[in-house]
Amino acid sequence: GAGAATSCPPVPDTLNMFNASYTGRRFANRTVAVVGGTSGMGFAAAAMLVQECAREVLIGSRNARQGQLAQLVLEGIARSSRPRCGTATAATYVQMDATDRASIRKLFGASAFALDAVVHTAAIPGWTGDFSGLPDAAFLTAHDAVYNNLYGGTFVALEAMRYWKERRVPSPALVITSSENGMDPCPGCAQYGASKHGLIGLATSLVSNTSDVRVSVVLPGLVDTPFTWNQARGNVVENGTLVPAPGLSGPIQIWQCVGENGTLVEDGNCPDGGGTGYGCPCPDVARDDPRVPLLIGMLMANTTLIHPNSVAREILALASGTVAPGVVVVPNAEPNGQGASPPSTRTCPDNMWLQCPVTDA
Repeated sequence: GAGAATSCPPVPDTLNMFNASYTGRRFANRTVAVVGGTSGMGFAAAAMLVQECAREVLIGSRNARQGQLAQLVLEGIARSSRPRCGTATAATYVQMDATDRASIRKLFGASAFALDAVVHTAAIPGWTGDFSGLPDAAFLTAHDAVYNNLYGGTFVALEAMRYWKERRVPSPALVITSSENGMDPCPGCAQYGASKHGLIGLATSLVSNTSDVRVSVVLPGLVDTPFTWNQARGNVVENGTLVPAPGLSGPIQIWQCVGENGTLVEDGNCPDGGGTGYGCPCPDVARDDPRVPLLIGMLMANTTLIHPNSVAREILALASGTVAPGVVVVPNAEPNGQGASPPSTRTCPDNMWLQCPVTDA
């Protein structure tokens, strides 16, 4: 009523990073599902699909609050794009988990139209630190990167293939997001590296055995998303450098945050969903947090973070069929003074092992 106080939940930084001036029409009359489409690269791809006049974009993730906010933002983008597209893209959020095949089927079945493409970007960092010190809880649980990333990607691919076969959809596209750490070492994050290496093997194997589906895999470097920012958790700034928070009771994992007296909080007090992670996560580290540039300086030298839109551009090119399917690497680029130059992508052969040097034993 009149005079009633109203409040809107704050829109997370990751949902404000889309390019409002982006346009296109490659996805007119097409329907696409994005697993992990509520944050980071997945949301960037979903936003660009709406701007490219897709008929419907389905987004799926575990975090319902984040999903509902993402849907609201996509609906706003759809309204802005309607004069150019002729109709507003339908944006639909479905709460799901890539490790739960029934929920994947729920996402794929949420549209009255047949899916023309499936994009898989959902991932977790998994356990980090000394590999010999990984606890039993690091495996086959909610924090196991191999289980969530590799098995999750495998389940998404399997359900997509079965979906398209049953419905006889002509020439659909499957785009799986891996990582440069699937090809390069991931120091202190062996679980994550193994999961991403496995996704490359999955995608290239499907390419060699599937002619009815255009299968691709994208390997980004370090991207400007909460996945990167949250690595600053558990640290404070001291004399211009990052150091562990005083009194921290032990090594911190990326999904944890620091509670009172240095205790580690694994299941935060967030009944409304909190950040973009899974379960009941700690709030995301903000993009403008002063710890983030220091973290980036520690992780990288003379390069910039990749904007999620740069990865989304490659995803859409592969999903649309405007470029041949394959293995695409999106590396971090040298800064141009503005930090806005897109990275130079490159396409790798499916049989990447041929690039390795051969030596005599």
